[in-house]
Parts: sequence; structure tokens; C-alpha cells
Amino acid sequence: MAGLKIKVGDSLIWKIKYKQSDGSTPVDLTGFIIDIDAYKINKGQTTLAKTPLFNVVSDSPSINSYIVLDNVATGEFSIIIKNTTGFELGNYLVDIEYTSPTGFKYSSNKFLLKIKPPC
Repeated sequence: MAGLKIKVGDSLIWKIKYKQSDGSTPVDLTGFIIDIDAYKINKGQTTLAKTPLFNVVSDSPSINSYIVLDNVATGEFSIIIKNTTGFELGNYLVDIEYTSPTGFKYSSNKFLLKIKPPC
């Protein structure tokens, strides 16, 4: 499983290119709502935590976390979380859900996010 590592306190800036299952054809995300969550993997269990580490939705940004729609016609966007100081150390599964303008929902494969100590 591909993953991303960040240190507590670092900003998370992650550019994403959403493609069809063939891996080369971009998905046109014009008008889609993008919803990104990260849930902690409970050590020694097969369940995920109930409360997300973060939830960022493209149509409800905050000053600290938001999605930049770089080039949605070719499936490109960026997730920004400026302040990760309050993040708990551990391993998380990140899920991205795409909701079409007509209300259909599609999910990406989950990927691993590791939150490491600052030093």
C-alpha cells in the first residue's frame, strides 16, 4: 500500500491526480465534491478509530485545511492542512470520496498516512 509520511507540526501539502483504473486516463472532476478523511488504525485490531484525524471537504474549506482545485478537468487537486501540531502519532488510512454533480459517489483506494514525531 502506497503511503505518505509527515512529522507532527509540518504542513501537509499533497497533490493528487485522480485517474481511471487503467492508471493513465484522468477523471474529469468538474463539479464534483471531494471529501477526504483519515482514520487511525487501532493497534492490534482490525477496526479504525471512530473519530477522524481530519476531514477536508472541497465545498467547505477552513483557514487551516482546504482543497485546491488545481485542474479538475484532468483530475488534479491538492489537499492542504497548514497546522498538524495537534495530530496524534500513529498510522492512519486515508479515504477519498468523490461525489458527482448528480449525486453519485465514488471512492478511491485507501492509502497509508504515517504521523511521526517532530524530531
